[in-house]
Parts: sequence; structure tokens; C-alpha cells
Amino acid sequence: MAAEESVRRQDLIDLIERCDLVSVLAQECHAVRHSSINPSNVNISLDSEMSPGVGRVDYRFTMKSELLADGGEAVAEIKVAVVARFSISEGEAVGEVVLSAFGNEVATMAVYPYLRQHTYDLAGRIGLPNLTLGLLKRQNGKQVAASLDLLLS
Repeated sequence: MAAEESVRRQDLIDLIERCDLVSVLAQECHAVRHSSINPSNVNISLDSEMSPGVGRVDYRFTMKSELLADGGEAVAEIKVAVVARFSISEGEAVGEVVLSAFGNEVATMAVYPYLRQHTYDLAGRIGLPNLTLGLLKRQNGKQVAASLDLLLS
């Protein structure tokens, strides 16, 4: 059973009401272009880690994008890692299961625009303009970036 399935909805709502996004700091931004061929496909993975503390919880999100040509040849790789800090106002202690569900359901969606912007900027720097990552979709109970639009000239 996924963590968010075992969390009472009200516990998650209570945490959301007590939280605020305080900062999103880039921890790693890396891009490499292997070929001058234009990519036609992308494989995207999104991983997360959690670090709770007193009055806060930090989530580290790492998004890796592997851009491929029609034949499967690697064209480019982009990796972005950010750390998002959420403050938690005073109240009852929050269990790790609730914090994990918050990370998957709320923090991921709050941080995704930052990951997308860093990825877009890095793609442009290595000659892949107009790389647009689509909305997050679920796959096997986990958030993943599932669509891509390449408007390469």
C-alpha cells in the first residue's frame, strides 16, 4: 500500500493548512549534449528524498531527462536537483507517513515549475531551444513527468 493511501485525508489537509513553501534552492544543474541530432523522445525520472526537522521539512527533488533521437541514440542529458523547504507552524507532531504523502501529493507539484524552468534553461544553453516539459502524471503511484514538446528549429 502506498504511503498516501494509508494517510487519513484529514491529517494531510491539516498539514497543508500548517505549511508554507519557504525556499527552493538549486543544488545541482547539469547538461551535456552528445550529438547535434535533434531529439525526438525523452525519458524523464523524478526522485525525491525527505528530511524532516523541528518546524520544517525539506524535500530534495532530482529530475533527470535523457533526450533521444528516433533510433534511440542519446542526444543530451539534463539533471536538475533542488531542495525545497516547507515551514510547519506549531501544532501536533507530524508523522513521517503524512510528511511522505505531503511530499508526493503537494511538494512535488509546488516544486515542479522550478524543475521545469531549470531544465528549460539548461536545454537552451546546450542548443535545444523550446524544450517544454508537460504536466506531471502518475505512474505506479508516483509522480513523473510524462509529456514533452520539442519545437526545434
